[in-house]
Amino acid sequence: ETDSVLRDLMGWATTVVRLPRDRDADWLSSDLKEFPSQFLVFSSHVETLVLDDRTTGSRREITLRDSGEGFLTLDDGGQVEEWFVFQRLHRPSTTAKRDAGALQDRDEIPVAWAVPLEGSRARGRGKFWAFFPTEWETTLSGVVNAPWKLNEDRRSVLDGPFNRELIRVAAGLVADNLERLVTESDPGAILDKLPARGAEAPNWADEQITEQVYELAKDAPSIPDQNGELELPIALDLHPEGIPMEALNAWAGAPSRPVGWCHPSVESRERRPRVVRLLGAKEKAAVPLAEWMEQIAENPTVPDSAAAIATAAALMRAGGEFEEEVRECEFVLTQDGALVSPHPQLVFLPGEHDVSSKVKLVADELARD
Repeated sequence: ETDSVLRDLMGWATTVVRLPRDRDADWLSSDLKEFPSQFLVFSSHVETLVLDDRTTGSRREITLRDSGEGFLTLDDGGQVEEWFVFQRLHRPSTTAKRDAGALQDRDEIPVAWAVPLEGSRARGRGKFWAFFPTEWETTLSGVVNAPWKLNEDRRSVLDGPFNRELIRVAAGLVADNLERLVTESDPGAILDKLPARGAEAPNWADEQITEQVYELAKDAPSIPDQNGELELPIALDLHPEGIPMEALNAWAGAPSRPVGWCHPSVESRERRPRVVRLLGAKEKAAVPLAEWMEQIAENPTVPDSAAAIATAAALMRAGGEFEEEVRECEFVLTQDGALVSPHPQLVFLPGEHDVSSKVKLVADELARD
């Protein structure tokens, strides 16, 4: 009965399932209640799906609004979610078709990646679907939907050339569409969509898609730069580990700060390891503190020196681990236009009395700030 209902449902005819009076219908009521609303994001030609359980008197109405270019709004009884759906038709190789068998003997196969933009689904693990949920999870955000070769109960994704080829296609969908998912308010959130580092993989399929996504994303715009725009990992530098967010934001506020550094929003316990993995081919994952600090003080101007001082102050407040290095960096602008380190025997605040020209004084405008 389930297969028949699904075939009719996917054809979007009205389907009424009538069971014999002496047969227990509890399972059907439970299935209607738990029916995954995300089913509609892969059927964007459908506007409304009504699940009317006349046994229990419950009714679900799920609506889908397609705004074009893959952007969908899903409303399940007032619970609204926004999704992006990226799709691609794939022509399986001869080896893959041979492995798939007669069941998947088609010239073109649809592969889709559906990504929730906000809410609990966006933060949690994703799922592998074969046009309906399997029991397999992925640390990639969202739903990876394809006609996978499954085991007999259609709950598990089998290992083999066909499924591995589809995983490669799905990974390409991820790497090719990251730029469309970046938000101005939190550019680093794009990293939350990527799979975890790999050690957390719940199954072989997730392990494979994680490996493939990072392999492809290394050569695609995948890390936000200082302007919040995705850039190739090879083009970016990463700030030292452990820098507090207050210091990262102060550094990013310098007028002359270079663009080719990772955005402050990439700094979190979950996001930074993903950045490090994407940067993997570079000689160094993160630069020394002094090099990072002095990047914003290369131009001897009051605004840039002020930003560097604010950055240093935030580092000092964070604890003693940075204090010694900070005092060796040259970022304090003096009255003669030089940059010196904030050492108490090297530079002084200007006072009321004239002093020797050999004494380094903080620039007047900086000292008044």
